[in-house]
Amino acid sequence: MNPILSQDQISNINKYQSLGFFHPLTCNNGHILSACDSGLICDICGYTQSWVPNVILDYKHSGVPYHERFLRLATLKKLINKL
Repeated sequence: MNPILSQDQISNINKYQSLGFFHPLTCNNGHILSACDSGLICDICGYTQSWVPNVILDYKHSGVPYHERFLRLATLKKLINKL
């Protein structure tokens, strides 16, 4: 089977999943999914998913990986909340 995700996409998805600021991609049981070359998988129940939202998948739009943009937004929101 040919991989459907590149190593860069896998890395980006897993970084997004670990940010903790946005709701992660989950299985039907609410477990957080992990990215691998064949798509997303639940390490607990074995659920698989081949679809990933473009906003997460398109990891280098405008030269800045989306997980870095999300992290910057999360940091900005925390700073604003302190005002």
